[in-house]
Amino acid sequence: MNRGEHVFIGIIIFFVYNFFNNTLINTILKPVIGISISSSWLIGIGIAIIGSILPDILEPATHWTHRSRCHSKNTLKVTECTFAITAIIGLFTPIFYYGSCFFLGYVFHLLADSTTKIGLPDN
Repeated sequence: MNRGEHVFIGIIIFFVYNFFNNTLINTILKPVIGISISSSWLIGIGIAIIGSILPDILEPATHWTHRSRCHSKNTLKVTECTFAITAIIGLFTPIFYYGSCFFLGYVFHLLADSTTKIGLPDN
């Protein structure tokens, strides 16, 4: 996949994530606990875009087998877990919300690459 496709996927999934995140905060946390966090979506979308293109910056597509450690199934597992943790903490702390935006972009970059013919290596 090219950079434009990864950016597009990162933007779309960010808006889905941001919608559910804001819904959760406004319908559950604010009435029950009294917590209200207003996050700047513009910063979040920029961070999600960085996360969605970073794997190709770290491992440029110089040939068809360019995928290594930054594009691996193990990296996908680690970034999924890190996203889940930062997303939960991000409900209460804006800096973790921004971290979850980054890992969301990275996860969906790897998920998009996993659907290609080459897929993701195991290492």
